[in-house]
Amino acid sequence: MAYIEAIRRLDPGVEVLSKACPLFVPIAEEGLEDDKIAYLVAEKYLEEFKGSSIDTLVMGCTHLSNTTLQHVLKYPKEKTNGRD
Repeated sequence: MAYIEAIRRLDPGVEVLSKACPLFVPIAEEGLEDDKIAYLVAEKYLEEFKGSSIDTLVMGCTHLSNTTLQHVLKYPKEKTNGRD
């Protein structure tokens, strides 16, 4: 993925994790990105990262809103950068 290569060019020692989340696209296309269904799908996809020491989460697409990220990951608004 291009963004992983770009990040590693900036800092070769950084650990970059990747997670495919294909259901985010149809959820957004149906206008459900801030709906309970988005929260449930995001929870499922991102559960492995909750409670981890990740300091930055880069979304490879912009289909999910800040509201959903904040709800699922319990991140404060200033630490998220989604569609809102």
